[in-house]
Formats: sequence, C-alpha cells, structure tokens
Amino acid sequence: MDSDGLPSTDTKDKTGKRLPPSTETADSVTQLRKVIDSALDAVIMIDENSVITDWTAQAEKLFGWSRREILGRTLTATIIPERYRTNHTKGMQHFLVTGEGPVINRRIEITATRRTGEEFPVELTVCPLKHATGWTFSAFIRDISTRVKADEERRALEAQLLHSQKLESLGVMAGGIAHDFNNLLMGIVGNADLALLDLPPESTCREEIKDILHAAQRLAELCKQLLAYSGKGVFVIEPTDLTGLVTDITHLLELSISKKAQLVYKLADDLPTVEVDRTQIRQILVNLIVNASEALDDHTGLITLTTGLRDCDREYLATPALGGELPPGQYVLLTVSDSGRGMDDDTVRRMFDPFFSTKFSGRGLGMAAVLGIVRSHRGTIKIDSKRGHGTTISVLLPPSTLPTNDPQDTATTSPSPRTKTRTILLADDEPSVLRTTRKMLERQGFHVVTATDGQEVLDRFEALGGTVDLVILDMTMPTLSGEETLRALQQIAPDVPIVLSSGYNEQDAVRGMLGRSPSGFIQKPYGVDDLIRVLRKNFPETTGT
Repeated sequence: MDSDGLPSTDTKDKTGKRLPPSTETADSVTQLRKVIDSALDAVIMIDENSVITDWTAQAEKLFGWSRREILGRTLTATIIPERYRTNHTKGMQHFLVTGEGPVINRRIEITATRRTGEEFPVELTVCPLKHATGWTFSAFIRDISTRVKADEERRALEAQLLHSQKLESLGVMAGGIAHDFNNLLMGIVGNADLALLDLPPESTCREEIKDILHAAQRLAELCKQLLAYSGKGVFVIEPTDLTGLVTDITHLLELSISKKAQLVYKLADDLPTVEVDRTQIRQILVNLIVNASEALDDHTGLITLTTGLRDCDREYLATPALGGELPPGQYVLLTVSDSGRGMDDDTVRRMFDPFFSTKFSGRGLGMAAVLGIVRSHRGTIKIDSKRGHGTTISVLLPPSTLPTNDPQDTATTSPSPRTKTRTILLADDEPSVLRTTRKMLERQGFHVVTATDGQEVLDRFEALGGTVDLVILDMTMPTLSGEETLRALQQIAPDVPIVLSSGYNEQDAVRGMLGRSPSGFIQKPYGVDDLIRVLRKNFPETTGT
C-alpha cells in the first residue's frame, strides 16, 4: 500500500525484487482514484498517529486545504476543534489497544473545523483497515449544515406551534372563567346596589355593603385581566395618537417608579394613529414601567420610554409569543428600556406564562395580560434582554387608516315625562342575573317579562303581541344562542331595540354577526347606574332613582 493509502501499483517477484507496475493495475488505481474523488462525501485516510495519508477532491472543497498542503499533517492540528483533540487522541489509543471505538463502522455527528476556523457539523463514518505495518483509517465525512439548520428551524416552528396552542388553550379557559365569574358577580353587584338604594343614609350597614361592592369590583377587574389575556379584552376602539396618550399620563408613570429611577422620554411627533382601547394601552404602559422599575432592584438606574415608527420585515415580525403571522410593513412602536439586571433565556421564554413572576410573590397575570391586550390589537411584542445588560420590551401596533377622533363631551339628553309603562323582555339563562336585573328594571318603573332560553324569547315575544318596547338579550343561552335569537327577532320586528348582554366584551360578543347591529350593549357585571345609562339611550325619560 502506498503512503497515500491507496493500493500499491507495484508487484514483486519470488525473490522480493520490485517489478514495474502493470498497465492493468495502474489503470485500476486511476479508476479507483476517480471514483473516490467523485464521491459526494469527503474521504480522508490517516495512519495510527492521525497523520493524513490521503485527501480527496471533496475534502479539499469541504475543508479548504489542498491535498498537497494537508498530506503529512495530523488530523488534530487541522480539522478537529481544539476542545475535542484530547478526546480524539484517547479514542485512537483505546482502539489500538482494544480494537473498539465509538466511531468505528457507525455513523455519528461531530463538529469539524474549516481552514478559515469556522466550525460546522458533519456526519462521520470511520472504517479501520489492518495491514502488515499497522492500521489505516478511512473516514467518510459529509457536511450536514443544511440538514442541521433545517432541523433547528423545524424544532423552532414546533416550539412556536406548541406555545401558540398552549396560549390558545389557556386563553379559551381564561375567557370562559371570566365570563362565568361575571355572571356570578351580577348577583353580588346588582343586589348590593339595590340594597344601598333601600337603606336610609344613617344605616350602619351601608359601609359593609360598600365594602362588598368594592370587593366585587376588584374581582371584576381581575375578570377583565382574564379577558385581556384571552385576547377578548378590547372594549372601546378608536384612532389614537400614541405619543399624545403617553404624554397624558406622564405624571402617573412617574409616580409608579422607584425614587432612584430616572424616567427619560424619547417621543416621536406626527406618528400615524393606532386603533386601540386607550384604557388598555395605559394599562400596558403602567405595567411595563413598573416592571422596568423593579428590574433596577432599588438601585439608581435609567428607564427610557420611546415612541416611533419602524419598517418591519417578515423575519422581524416572526414572534413565537404572538401565535400568528403579521404582514410586513410599517408599525407604530412603543418601547420601554431599563438598565436593570436583565433576564436569562429561560426567563424570557417563560415571561408570558400566566402568573409567572421573578418576584418573591407574583401579583397577577402580568405580562400574560399585556400579551393578550397586544394580540387583541393585532400587534406583537419583541423582547431584547441579556443577564446583566438590561431589558428592552417593544410593543408594535399596526397604523390606523381612520382619522383621529378628538374626545368630545356628550350633551346629556333632558328627560321627558314618561307617558306609559314600557315593557322589557329580559332573557338570561342565569337565575341570579335574571332576578337581579328584573328588580333593577322594576325599580325604574318598567314592566318586565323574563325568558331563560332563545326559543322562550321568541315564544314570549309573539305572545305579547307587539307590546314589547325593548329586549335585553344574553348572548350565551341554550336552545337558541343570543345571535340566533337576535337574527330571528330582527326579522319578526326590525324596529324593536335589542340590547345585548354578555360576560365578554362588546367586540367579542358581536364579532362575526350578520345583519343589523344591536341597539346597545351592556357587559356583566353591571350595576344600577350602568343599566340606566344603557336604557336612557332608548328611553330618554329614564332618570334613575
């Protein structure tokens, strides 16, 4: 065998004298060389000391060394990364003693180094060959960079899908819990309101009932957070100047941070408006500012609040937390940066999980609610954080195509004398909601007829013979849903006003509805004043008691 590892082209006579190579043998070796050089895999041959004895054309392309440059050099000094060289030497010694080794006659994945120093993944098979003077090892090496990258992308997509499915499942659960809680809270809020109306001003029970109302309202706020997390927390959408919204609450933001923190504003002018619920965007702002302040660990530090406009390509918008794709283009940017402790990769991955917190005791839905709000506004969140180097959280919202509406005071309609007792058809499948709302309406002088499912609504409406002045219709009922009942009523009596009621918000309750919009909406849990405001839009003479 020649020094290059290929079969020798020489032969010897009986006395051991070397004979000239035959033409047939030389041709065979040439053909073998051509076959090896045309192989898709790089082929390398080494001796027992890891000295390279052969190096094919594919090896030249793969590693960057020519055959002339590499022959006679060791494998450890060329293509094996420095951190793996000791293991290679030990493995070679182990094989020479035992005839066994983890890379022998099996396919494994390792890391190799190009001439430029770049490391890359390869697939390796080693075949040992015993001959008179020792061992020769043939290594078949294939570049698997493309495959590894594809596997990484596939795993990332699978992780994104699983994360999206988890968020979706939790969102459905959170929305359902909030809806049911709001139904139950109706009995508490409504009856407490009615009790306050019945009690004289000097009653000692008034403070206790007010405490009950306060606790119920706090629980209702928690339900709103659950709805926000589920992506169903949008209430009043209007075109809004984001910089103007930030400017309006700077005082509140500055009260929310540590005295050792300095809040710096970098607000852009003339930004496109965004279609948002202003209350929820304020909630996002306060949440992010408070988190940034707490990340400073009560040390002196800087918090920077920035608004601006950014051109975003599809790669930048590929955010696993969002659970969906956004179209590339311009987005309005709201960024909160801090100079605090930063987060490690595991914390960044978990920060949108409900009730996850880096604090000693979590205080609610936190960033999960922020994510829900942003998702419901068709936006996304970007996180840039490194342990010891602070955190930057960016909220991106699509620009509005509508003109900005300046808030205006709505003139109060003067009540007119009530000329008759009006009839309201009240439909809800929750008995406590039905009882409480009926008492509220009767306090206002209305005649109330109740129904507990959609079909009963239609039957009662027909039986009343056109005397119904208004329908209050729950959206989730048995037999016929609220939407199905609404469509049927609009066909029977298109002029009768219908007010929808739901534990969900208005946008989610009426989303996807066909036909004429309802005359109003009231979200549970509501009190007497909330009900009066809705009734007054249809009956101006409603004055309250």
